[in-house]
Amino acid sequence: MSYLVLRGVSVRAMNARNSYAVINVAPVMAALGFAHNLGRQLGGAPRGVAILHEDAQPLGEWCYGQDSRIWAWHPQQRRGSVFINKLDYSAKNDKALSLQPTASAHLTLSLVIEVDGSLRLGTALDRFMAGARLAGGQVDGFRKADLVATEEEARALLRSGFWLVERQDLMDAGNPLEALIRALGHRHPAPADDALPNTWLTPTTLGYALVSPVEARAGARDGAPHAFCEPLIGLTQYVSLRQYGQRPLPLWRGRWTASDVYLATTQQENHS
Repeated sequence: MSYLVLRGVSVRAMNARNSYAVINVAPVMAALGFAHNLGRQLGGAPRGVAILHEDAQPLGEWCYGQDSRIWAWHPQQRRGSVFINKLDYSAKNDKALSLQPTASAHLTLSLVIEVDGSLRLGTALDRFMAGARLAGGQVDGFRKADLVATEEEARALLRSGFWLVERQDLMDAGNPLEALIRALGHRHPAPADDALPNTWLTPTTLGYALVSPVEARAGARDGAPHAFCEPLIGLTQYVSLRQYGQRPLPLWRGRWTASDVYLATTQQENHS
């Protein structure tokens, strides 16, 4: 086992709308997909990804609402420059394109990818990164890449930032929606010794559940079997390197927990 540390990965115009209900810059599923693609291109078998947030710039404007009388942030929206076919027209205006709500952001982060097997680095990694995408955004560059043998060596390379960790402990299986709203909307007491503070919490997509059979469908990418799905929202938290301390690396790993449910988690029991 080894660890590929990609420092200062700069992503331009990533998709910040990671589900129909959530806008943020916590691309857990996208980071797992990025690592999977990296393994397909460079060899090795990525087993998990730790995400260290460094900086983000949401693309939008603050506007004053005449109805609500408050300032609200509005994501920048995009339209196509030309018509493709009649399906692109607005239902209300046959001279204009329909609007697809979007939210984008520029993001800088570091990734620690746990890898089983050998990777091709050097110019092969440079070529991969030159054309790589993460959460739909273009990877514009990265500061440095290192392949190390242990978690301790990986940690030593990172100087600042915020780990993105799972907070499943704040959820309630009996009423997850109420627990999510309660965690996000209440001021939390000071943590006990050696406990994480319940600050900078954010919901994000941590999996999906299939809502249709997996089968061949017209238009599927590369002709692969296809199914429709719904996102599964979980609770995460940004924790500074200092506050996180020497806890195990928060490596996100994905697995099928059922034939129709795929989940990402940092729980250590999913290491195998």
